[in-house]
Amino acid sequence: PVHLGYDITGLPPALRAVRNDWHLRPVDAGTEVTITTTVDAGPRPPQRLVARLVARRMAATSDQMLAGLAAALTTGDRTRA
Repeated sequence: PVHLGYDITGLPPALRAVRNDWHLRPVDAGTEVTITTTVDAGPRPPQRLVARLVARRMAATSDQMLAGLAAALTTGDRTRA
C-alpha cells in the first residue's frame, strides 16, 4: 500500500479526533515515508493551542519511530523497531 491511515483512540476527551496518515513513496533503492498527524481539539483558540501542542509532541514521537524503523531496517536489529 502507498497510504495507510488510522484514527488514534483512547486519548483524553479534550481531543475530539486524532489521526495518522502514512504515505510511502519509492525513491532510488528505498522508500520515503511521510507521517501526517491531524489533531482536532475544537474551534476555540485555547482548543487550537492544545491541538498544536499535541501535534508537535506527536510529530517528535513520529520522528523517533521512523528513525528506529530506519535503523532496524539498516542494521537488521529488530529489538528496537
